[in-house]
Amino acid sequence: MLYFRLHILVHIGDTDLIKILIKHGADINLVMNDGKTPIDLACCYGNLEVIQMLLCCNADVTKCHETGKSPLYVDSASNYKEVVSLLCTHCLDLLNLPNKNGKSPLYIACRKGYEDMVKLSCNYRASVNQRAEAGSTPLHSASLYGHKSVVELLIKQGAEVNESDKIGHTPLSMTCNQQNNEICKLLLANGAAINSRDTIGPTSLHFAASNTDLIRTPTEHGTSVNFDMNVGMTPIYVACQFGHLEAVKMLLSYKANINRCEQHG
Repeated sequence: MLYFRLHILVHIGDTDLIKILIKHGADINLVMNDGKTPIDLACCYGNLEVIQMLLCCNADVTKCHETGKSPLYVDSASNYKEVVSLLCTHCLDLLNLPNKNGKSPLYIACRKGYEDMVKLSCNYRASVNQRAEAGSTPLHSASLYGHKSVVELLIKQGAEVNESDKIGHTPLSMTCNQQNNEICKLLLANGAAINSRDTIGPTSLHFAASNTDLIRTPTEHGTSVNFDMNVGMTPIYVACQFGHLEAVKMLLSYKANINRCEQHG
């Protein structure tokens, strides 16, 4: 990897020499062959003094490297709260600046379960409903990866619990697919639509059909055990297909129709 003099000094943390190079015309936004600028590196290392110096010299914090990430993504991934506070104070627009996949720093923090980082981002008014390229929101991200405390925080901050991504997945359907009953209960308690479907047609109960605890939760919240997918498969069909005996017994106890056929009979 090609390193330039200013990048090397940022890596070392030598503020005196950094000042000298900048004074003599060093390009403060010069990128390495991987696209990283000096302030990208400073954020990676969490060097507040160097970051502050580069900001005072008008470093471009919105400049994205080859993966489409601004310096703030480095810190959302590394959980450097002080650095994030410094960057956000300098440029609030960073909070909603998406990477090449349309994911915001808040989205990344939610995926990784960085509760403190999520709180900090929300305090700086990051958009809790900003969509990634695939249509998913930070709540989808936190739900998919099982971070209950982050899900709670996002809901308190106004996250929409029934937003669907481009293929129709809601936070609830993702949660059921991941077999997380606690987050399932949390989403339902906050108004998640129990019978929403994706483009293929399964409801949350289809995703839950292998887990007796999860079956109980959506059925007790009013979903029908006989909803079918676009191809005609009901939850009990799915449970039978994968050999989940206890799930089949439970679905039968909820009056599942065993004579209903999928579209091919």
